Amino acid sequence: MKNPLCILAALLLSAPFLSLHAAGDRSERMEIVFPEGAFRENGGPVIDITRPPFNAKGDGVTDDTRAFIDALNFLRDELAEARRRAHHPYAGRHSWTLYLPSGTYLVSDTLVHDGELRHGFCFLRLVGQDRENTVIRLRDNSPGFGPGQEKAVLPWTKLPAQGNIMWGNQARNFTIDTGSGNPGAVGMTFMGANACSLDNITIRSGDGRGFIGLDFPWWSVQGHFTDITVEGFDHSIRFTDSREIQPVLEHLTLRNPRVSGIAVQAPAAVSIRKLDFTGDVPAVHVTGEGTHLVMIESRIRGVSEGLEAINVENAGDNHTFLRDIEVENFVVSLLESEREILEGNIEEYVSGEVIAWRATPPRSLRLPAEDAPLVPWESNPEQWASPEHFEGSEAERIQAALDSGKPAVYFPKSYREGGRFTIPATVRQIDFLHLDEVRGAFVVNEASEEPLWIEHSQRRLPIVIRARRDVHQRFGSSRTRVETEEPVILHFQNLAVLTGGHEDAFCPPNVRIYARSINDEDRNRPNYVVNGGLLWVLGYKTEAHRESFMVKNGGLLEVLGGYRNHAGTGDQGIPLLHNRDGHVSLVATTYMARAYREAVWDDTSDTPGRWRRDVFPVRRSGHGGNYFIPLFVSFDPAAVAAHLERFQQLRDGTHAN
Repeated sequence: MKNPLCILAALLLSAPFLSLHAAGDRSERMEIVFPEGAFRENGGPVIDITRPPFNAKGDGVTDDTRAFIDALNFLRDELAEARRRAHHPYAGRHSWTLYLPSGTYLVSDTLVHDGELRHGFCFLRLVGQDRENTVIRLRDNSPGFGPGQEKAVLPWTKLPAQGNIMWGNQARNFTIDTGSGNPGAVGMTFMGANACSLDNITIRSGDGRGFIGLDFPWWSVQGHFTDITVEGFDHSIRFTDSREIQPVLEHLTLRNPRVSGIAVQAPAAVSIRKLDFTGDVPAVHVTGEGTHLVMIESRIRGVSEGLEAINVENAGDNHTFLRDIEVENFVVSLLESEREILEGNIEEYVSGEVIAWRATPPRSLRLPAEDAPLVPWESNPEQWASPEHFEGSEAERIQAALDSGKPAVYFPKSYREGGRFTIPATVRQIDFLHLDEVRGAFVVNEASEEPLWIEHSQRRLPIVIRARRDVHQRFGSSRTRVETEEPVILHFQNLAVLTGGHEDAFCPPNVRIYARSINDEDRNRPNYVVNGGLLWVLGYKTEAHRESFMVKNGGLLEVLGGYRNHAGTGDQGIPLLHNRDGHVSLVATTYMARAYREAVWDDTSDTPGRWRRDVFPVRRSGHGGNYFIPLFVSFDPAAVAAHLERFQQLRDGTHAN
């Protein structure tokens, strides 16, 4: 009987080191200008804070605190009414987007609604026109922001502790400046599970002495947080009460914190890619227990000479996976429980045991990962089409908007008639503006070298790809299937109910999927099936007893962080990962109170491999039965290379059938 090869991997592995010149915030300029039909006064879901009745000035002189509070009061009341009508505490997904035109909005207090909101503030979305020129600035020496205050400029709740903020929070394309003389200031607190996101954000301390730039103080947190710069502060980013959490942090620039870059002070599962850190304190400092830290393709540079680049306390109760980390001007690259583990650049490090099956090399799969490009926002309002611009039934108007020849299409309200709509090659961008219902299926039926961007869809919106065109889907919910044999690349960013993953048409052999912060909770079928294609995952969550991933037909799967949430149903003997006939590399963990015994099944050898939770390290998360998977690998390097070459030949048009 073939035994699994278990190797203690507290060492550097010999995989090729990657160039990291692209680490950090990409800082690409984006001007977000909504067409007039998207605004509230014209029947749309966007509220301009500078228009009546809120009338913020944004002139850098007038105190705009009251304008923000009045706008947030309006959103609070709208959300409460939606919940009252629906008789459900989390209703209101079709709520508003608060838009901040370019300007400097001077404030002097925390921007939060008056009164209480029992279930927290879901569906709060703030979008700026221009990141560099849309600034929320705290007045210098503001009362209440002194030493030890830990007071936020922009929080996502009024309560001192608030959990399970379910859906749809978003901050995008603006800057927060905490001014000078405010050492207790926190730039932003953020929370939210399911389709929550931060992108194109700068948070800076005017004198470098704020407390925290970006704080995640409460659970739950799942989402994709990308292209963020934090300058100054004691801590750039902090996680505290992080019981159920899987943030994906990507393209981060952190500059000169005084205590730590990313402080993880409670159980958290954090995936980080392309961090660019400058400072003499630890770029990452883990002090809690039960933390699962995954960090890849990053750069850590000391200004003079720092002691340790990464510091993991209580190392026996935490697990760390590091890959392709450039470290410069630090004495120690990794310190674990006050022991010097690594010096210099880190090629690959696993703090626990690697389980390598079928004589696989004891290292991760290292699939080629593509960056998710920044959305090419159409800033000319005249180039946006809406169904409201046309006559006919709802279905006729939707198709007319798609056929208008305009590169961008938006939906200012819900459309319930339904239909099957085709997306021509002329359409580059579709924004559903978080509306709760746009019924029907959208079909990509014309080939194009230009990708299609789809944002803010809800209700498992069906997307069918029938032509050779890459598709990028962000911030919402969808059900995507591929019905062409042409080679297609899909980017999924922060899709919180990404359904249909159990279908063979989700990831067939001609498809590559690059997924960041995906979630599904199918309790009847495997959540994500790799049917001969390639699926690369940076952070995920699934729920209940079904497989998170199944791989078959020679498919490739690499998972870099994430967890199966043991909730809702009892154990039914189903593993987290089932590799039937493919090539896999898995770094993952579990969470929540129920204990599922089966972890990994692999049927690629004559004797099937079966691993239960008791062979993996215990995760001390506050619940029994949770565990870490430091690294499980099962792949044939020659077969993987052939798979990658075959796909590239398809893209180049040189592959022979």
